[in-house]
Amino acid sequence: MECYRFEIFQDTTIDANNRIVQSGFCAELAEDEFEEDHPVQQLLDHYGHDSFFFLSNLVNSFYQKGGIIPWCVILLEKEYTIGEHIDSIRKMNSDILYSAWSYRFKGEPHSKEVRPFASVIIIKDKDVLFDAANKSELFKMWLKGLADQPENCHWVCIAPPVPEDLEN
Repeated sequence: MECYRFEIFQDTTIDANNRIVQSGFCAELAEDEFEEDHPVQQLLDHYGHDSFFFLSNLVNSFYQKGGIIPWCVILLEKEYTIGEHIDSIRKMNSDILYSAWSYRFKGEPHSKEVRPFASVIIIKDKDVLFDAANKSELFKMWLKGLADQPENCHWVCIAPPVPEDLEN
C-alpha cells in the first residue's frame, strides 16, 4: 500500500472590521510529497477531483461530524461491495466512515444509511485501525501498510485491490 503524508492547516477569513467571516481547515499533500504527477492526484484526476479540495472537504466534513481530524484516508482505485462489512466491524459510525466514487464525493462521508459500495475509507485514529484489523482480514491487510506510520501525522493511502473473497 502506498501511503503519503498530508498536512492540515486552519484557514480563517477576516473582514474589514476584524471579524471572522469564515473559518475551516485546508489539507494538502505534504510539501515533500507533492509533485505534479503524484499518484494520489492521478487517482483523484480519474474521478474529477483535485487533491487539495478533496482532502480539505473531507477533513472539514469529518471535523464537523465529530470534532476530529482523521488519521488516515484509504483510497481504492475502484468501488467494492465492502460497505456492509465496514458497518459490521466498526464500534461507532464515526470511527470509520466511507463513501464511493459513484456518490460523487463532496466531503460528505457515508453515515448511517446502507451504502454497500466503498472506495474512500476514512479512519479516525490508529487505535481504530488496530481494532478493526483484529476483526477483519481486509483491515489487517491495510494495517500492514500503516502500522509503522506515526500517529501524529495524517495519511492518505492508495490501497491495492480488494481480494474477491473479502467483498460482501
